[in-house]
Amino acid sequence: MEKSYFHYTSLKCLYSIISNSELWFANLKNSNDPNEFSLSCEEYNDYIEELNINPYHGYPMILTNNNVLKYPYGISFTTLNDNLSQWERYGDDLKGVAIEFDIDFLQSYLDKKFNFKFDFGSVKYDEVEKIEFINNKVSEIKDVPNYIYKLHWPIYAIYFIMHFAQARALFKSLSFCAENEYRLFFDPKEYEFYHNTILQFKEINGNSVEESIRDYNYNKEIIHFLEQDKKFALMRSGINSYLPLNLNLFGEEKGSLVKQIVLGPKCTQSIDELKEFLLANGYEPSVSRSKIQIM
Repeated sequence: MEKSYFHYTSLKCLYSIISNSELWFANLKNSNDPNEFSLSCEEYNDYIEELNINPYHGYPMILTNNNVLKYPYGISFTTLNDNLSQWERYGDDLKGVAIEFDIDFLQSYLDKKFNFKFDFGSVKYDEVEKIEFINNKVSEIKDVPNYIYKLHWPIYAIYFIMHFAQARALFKSLSFCAENEYRLFFDPKEYEFYHNTILQFKEINGNSVEESIRDYNYNKEIIHFLEQDKKFALMRSGINSYLPLNLNLFGEEKGSLVKQIVLGPKCTQSIDELKEFLLANGYEPSVSRSKIQIM
């Protein structure tokens, strides 16, 4: 990634993230788009039929509403830096902050250390983008060797459910396209399905299963991303559930997570005090003020 990704929020939320060393992944069902997650399993299957993509090699469709019942959890970002509409909507009415996170570092570190992967992608707003996304994602499965479908069917099923989960999280109404939104997210139901299926698969196949799956182990003391781990808090949209990412997992490299903080046009926070607070908690990003002039 070469772009910069900003999360607009309140000064209170920034304080909570830093002082508690937690990044909250909120239930995306409570986003500002009332039509979000309207993509159904049936509609997704219709897309596949219309595109003549059938990765099942003669096997029946397995994607039903019983497969994916919950909602993804995530954090929203934008590439819009110091943007007035973002300050008004998400930056505490111009009094908040925009935090630039290093998404590359966050993803690669968790993958390398804990074998956990978030999804990250740009939100798809128009029909052309959505069809292209589905085409690209589902086509990936077509190249899997035929024997996978017979011997490793649970993994194959997981792939398809993951693709649908990604589409649900990234499809929004065209009326929100000006936000240029990106999302870092995961589906706890999908992850729970992965968790339970892999455990069963390991039991059945023993040493024949691939090493990455054989070594898989959900450690509740480290990663808290099964649905049973969710908590609740009062957020901008009301009482909402969330799943916490413990930033102390990053150890001495925690400071690399935050690259920059921009104070909103009406934020009166002292830059020197903020820098001192950040440094005391292991962070040393650049801090600046918005260049937008508000009368």
